[in-house]
Amino acid sequence: MVEQMEHLIEASRLPNVRLGIIPMRTPARVFAPHGFDMYDSRGVCIGTKTATALTTEPNDLADYDALFTELEQMAAFDDDARALIGRVATEYRLLTEA
Repeated sequence: MVEQMEHLIEASRLPNVRLGIIPMRTPARVFAPHGFDMYDSRGVCIGTKTATALTTEPNDLADYDALFTELEQMAAFDDDARALIGRVATEYRLLTEA
């Protein structure tokens, strides 16, 4: 896990990557019931426990865009996100040393 955390930190420094982390203690105003990938407001790929779906319906796209915006507002980015990831990596290091 430590290596994965370090990889995320390094990847977050790339010019084409924007990594957001929602801190554990952030009060959640919304919840994403499943994973989803948005593609330039043209489509959303929705992953559930048993299947994957792709939607291009304007109402669906608007719903997922609004959800993403709310999640994004709760997230930490850049140095703040790297600091959060660094703290988690430190906790994993301590677990493996014990």
